[in-house]
Amino acid sequence: MRAHPTGLLVIVLALSGCESPKHPPLRLAEGRSGLTVAERRQILSWLQCEECVDGELERVPLLAGKEATTVDSLRQDLLGGPSATRRSNVRAQFESSYQEDSLYSVSEDSRPPLTRTEYADHYLDNFVNLYRIRAAKALAEIGGPRAAGILDSAAHRPVRDSAR
Repeated sequence: MRAHPTGLLVIVLALSGCESPKHPPLRLAEGRSGLTVAERRQILSWLQCEECVDGELERVPLLAGKEATTVDSLRQDLLGGPSATRRSNVRAQFESSYQEDSLYSVSEDSRPPLTRTEYADHYLDNFVNLYRIRAAKALAEIGGPRAAGILDSAAHRPVRDSAR
């Protein structure tokens, strides 16, 4: 089992809220995304929300002051889906819930049992597709010719999943 750099994560999260002339906001992938950690977190809160009742989508277009970088970030989300790390974490969660869900389905005779891999693949595919759908919806909310061009382009070509 690999150790997780939780200390570094805590420091990054703590510093992301410290914005002053002496301490400018941290950037995710400086020069690549152009978004601060807090701004990217706003986008991710929409892309990954479960119940989505706290105005997560409404906060994304508020980043329109950074329309180009927000649209570019959402383009990557739409075409690429969640990061490999996020997919791996979500897969592990599904695999750990496999046994409990399988026992329930057998006891209820609601469906034939799936293998652990089939189960994880099914729910991971749903997660990735929902993530991409939400990226498209955010682009539609932002609007404008750049976002429309990305949506049109994505609609006319297959989206390849690099994970499988």
